[in-house]
Amino acid sequence: DGPYHTLQDGTRVEPATRHQMTRDEDGVWEYTLDGLRIGQYYAFRVDGPAGDAEGFNAARWLGDPYAFAVSLAEGNSIVVDLTETNDLWQGWSDAARSLRIPWEDMVIYETHVRHFTWDPSSNVDESLRGTYLGFLETEGQGTGLDHLRRLGVNVIQFMPIHEFPAGFVPRHDWGYATDFFFAPESSFALHPREGSQIHEFRHLVDQLKQRGFAVFLDVVYNHIGGVNVFEAIDRPYYFRLNPDFTLQNFSGVGNDVATERPMMRRLIVESVLFWVEEYGIDGFRFDLGELIDDETLLEIEREIRTRHPHVVLHSEPWSFRGNHKDFIGRTTWGAWNDEFREPAKRFVVGHGNPEQLQAAIRGSVTSWARHPLQSVNYMESHDDHSLVDELTLNPGRDGRELSARDERVHKLAATLIFTSLGTPMITEGQDWMRSKHGIRNTYNQGDELNALRWTDRERPHAREVSNYYAQMIRFRLSEAGRALRVRENPSMDYVRFLETGSHRALGWIVNANNERPGVPAVMVLMNTSEETVSFAVDMPPGLWGQVADGREVRAEGLPNTPLQVGSRRLTFEIPPQTAFVYRNGF
Repeated sequence: DGPYHTLQDGTRVEPATRHQMTRDEDGVWEYTLDGLRIGQYYAFRVDGPAGDAEGFNAARWLGDPYAFAVSLAEGNSIVVDLTETNDLWQGWSDAARSLRIPWEDMVIYETHVRHFTWDPSSNVDESLRGTYLGFLETEGQGTGLDHLRRLGVNVIQFMPIHEFPAGFVPRHDWGYATDFFFAPESSFALHPREGSQIHEFRHLVDQLKQRGFAVFLDVVYNHIGGVNVFEAIDRPYYFRLNPDFTLQNFSGVGNDVATERPMMRRLIVESVLFWVEEYGIDGFRFDLGELIDDETLLEIEREIRTRHPHVVLHSEPWSFRGNHKDFIGRTTWGAWNDEFREPAKRFVVGHGNPEQLQAAIRGSVTSWARHPLQSVNYMESHDDHSLVDELTLNPGRDGRELSARDERVHKLAATLIFTSLGTPMITEGQDWMRSKHGIRNTYNQGDELNALRWTDRERPHAREVSNYYAQMIRFRLSEAGRALRVRENPSMDYVRFLETGSHRALGWIVNANNERPGVPAVMVLMNTSEETVSFAVDMPPGLWGQVADGREVRAEGLPNTPLQVGSRRLTFEIPPQTAFVYRNGF
């Protein structure tokens, strides 16, 4: 019962007591010990036969794969009482219990607990930076939560918070090398060795939900991180092996979990339910979901739809092995949609195929999705280049120095994301064109490139783009933008596309056929070229007004713009690298 089984300097700490487990008739090893003290540490040693496929090491101390808390991933498991309360945690508030955001109204914001406050520009006290509690301390500072409220997003999707190895002196890590699937990450807690991460993360979720934010988790069940207790417990059972007994590696990170094994499937299903029931989580994004076998995904779906039907399930639907969007489309799961991401990124800079973009704007229902909300529409995430770095004309893809052209292009991006059918998602800093200095993947670049620099919002052009994102979100979530939010799959005539003969311009009208009576139709006319483009449009009935012009977005209509009577052909002149948005119902 020492503080660690291995101290930071490598010194071994011997346990106070040892107990021999016994194997029951079902093959389960167990030992029952009454009178355990809350906060007491424990660990396992596992031995077994030698063999090329095996990973037994009788000298190694192992954390409990079912532990509710660990004293850092490198440390021992902790005995906890999940019913315990303290000054910070007194149970779920009524507001948190009752929060339900309709799927069609969700706007997802991907972020990382540490990134959110680590930089001094967060205005959070140094002692709380990079922590669960520090996340809440941004309120009233003009950063963090104040910014998200101004932006108008309503779902906060955390990059992984399942326990991952961050070291005895916590270092930056994206978190995609998770090891313990029931334990909240301890490096984000103030007192990790005492297990304070449980109450602190619960408190964070409760407080976010009181403020109207649903909470999603990014979860990584497809591979195991550096403190791999599963390999030492039963390597050939928990992992997919090649014929030569080496680990399969379609994840690209060293191993692929055998999710099809009954006990691994059970662990994953129980973990998902645990985070919903003990931490109030509203949705999940499954990293490299293609590597998780179909039956396990269906079992998760059955359990969630039976017990917690409001919970949203999203897959990252690819791996180095392949893609499973066609499978996802036959379920109630959704998926990150590269069929939106790639055509959208190409189109806003004047390239690409308008036909591919049309399919994406419909929510990919002509390719894989059963209904539009299954398509998570995004152009930037934690992976790969930041959007400004990818689309910039600067040398080395370094988007730190912004231009008027960057402003125009990123306003087009915001327009595409928020006027397409589907579930919109943006990532941290995207709305102010955050640069990662041209580096494609920054998982190993530390806090310097990953922590949010809130002062970057004040760069020329950054504030204008951020305001445009906020206004676009406000329009989408308004009554005037209701046509953009569809839960079921509408008819193909619901969206009508408008072409000019240029592959660099595209228009579309949503609810063009008045399929939803009383819901204002929305028309987008987008020109990504460097020349003015004319659209000749046979207008649907109604009184039409302009709500966006590339400078601002107003659901109630832009001032000093004339209203137009529909049911006739009208011509619109759209300036270079600009999108105009109109609606009827005035």
